[in-house]
Amino acid sequence: MVVVSQRILDMVRRELVQDPDIENGVLYEKARELDPDSMQDVDRRQFNARYPLRVKRFELAARKPRGDNDSKPRRRRRQPPADGGHAKLPAPASVLRQLAREGVRDVLLRFAQDLANADSRGEIVAVVASVDQYVDQVLGLGSFGD
Repeated sequence: MVVVSQRILDMVRRELVQDPDIENGVLYEKARELDPDSMQDVDRRQFNARYPLRVKRFELAARKPRGDNDSKPRRRRRQPPADGGHAKLPAPASVLRQLAREGVRDVLLRFAQDLANADSRGEIVAVVASVDQYVDQVLGLGSFGD
């Protein structure tokens, strides 16, 4: 089994967020300086597959829009074993910001649509009075019951 250093993975992620066009050779040299023991038998091609490509693959997966099955909850993957399994990559900050932005946008559009669908003044007041439900959904405090 291939051993992946979490320290090197974090460094590669930071460097790729700062400069997505950084050369693989530069990352490789920084990794060798950071953790020479884990990089002892790793050549540049192996390094590229273990670290930069892995970070990019997870970032692209996080950016992909979900299909028509948006209402279905996603399954969570099993947590890696604590005794040195594969390192789990948290999403870069830019991806997290984009996902949060899309979530807030969806809630605001649903609020606007509910207002537009209201037929009477009473229904408009009811939608506006329920704004706390939309706020809770934006903050992640609860789901919106339809």
